Amino acid sequence: KYKFEKIERTYFPDFYLKDLDIFVEVKGYETKKDKAKWKYFPLKLIILRKKEIDNLNINLFSPK
Repeated sequence: KYKFEKIERTYFPDFYLKDLDIFVEVKGYETKKDKAKWKYFPLKLIILRKKEIDNLNINLFSPK
């Protein structure tokens, strides 16, 4: 739970990596609301931004 603009809200990251014991959020952009929820998330969380994913140079949609 976190508060944004005086409203209590609930946040659920995109997924959890059990072997690494870390939550992951995938974002193409950031808002003030995003930063608020990440700030108060009590567990390990990484944010994967579009720019970082693009830098991986992996095409997820083409066969190997």
